[in-house]
Amino acid sequence: VAVPAAYAAESGIRDGLEAGRHGAAAALSHGLIPFALNWLISTVIICFGARFNLVTLAERPVYFSLRGAGRETALVKIVAAGLFGGVVVGLGVGYGVKILSGALSRSHPLWLLGVPTGAVIGVAFALIKWSRTPAETAPATTPQSVLRADLGLVLLFSCTFLVVLPLFWGVAFAPRLLPRHLVMHALYGLGIGITLWLAVGLSHAWPQYVLTATWLAARGKLPWRLAAFLRESASPQVGVLCPRGVSYQYRYPALRDQLASR
Repeated sequence: VAVPAAYAAESGIRDGLEAGRHGAAAALSHGLIPFALNWLISTVIICFGARFNLVTLAERPVYFSLRGAGRETALVKIVAAGLFGGVVVGLGVGYGVKILSGALSRSHPLWLLGVPTGAVIGVAFALIKWSRTPAETAPATTPQSVLRADLGLVLLFSCTFLVVLPLFWGVAFAPRLLPRHLVMHALYGLGIGITLWLAVGLSHAWPQYVLTATWLAARGKLPWRLAAFLRESASPQVGVLCPRGVSYQYRYPALRDQLASR
């Protein structure tokens, strides 16, 4: 909530100040445009992601599963649904951008670009949903392999939010297709993309693991090389832990209870 609120407020104030030389009405209208558009785009795409169960506090790690009975049929169905939904949402968002831009600033962006952009985002969400499988159902997985697979998913939708959205925003809103204008408007899209990436990415296992391990290591409660420490603790020479699928457990319940009591 904090990131899109701060970004929308900052961009609205910045554009309002730039237009202030034309009077208070121009400053107000130009300040409302980025504020309203940033919230519109962010809210719609986050809701679209929630529809595909991508924005969750995912306590269960997931992994890529490209094999299995019925996977091809499921792929075709979910991609078709994602493509259709993305086109519809992109059309609606694009037309909303057109109405807001015309009413507030009399500008006319290439709003129909919302259709192909929505299609790309819809297919990307569909592919992520198709490839997400609960890690505990995977044969012979380890905590390290699950984290690597989850990192792959995070990188997959990072391309959509951090590349596709900025390109759409730059091409759609640049008054002239000059490098300076393209870069300036693409930075707006990048801000929106980062907002969405944080909303979706931070609900995944790998970012949560990195943030948690770093925070606890900085406070002296875990070693910095946590993965290596856990592997050594589960080695036959040490034997304090034992791997159980996608997690580690204490080998001796008495030791676990003693540590928990402290």
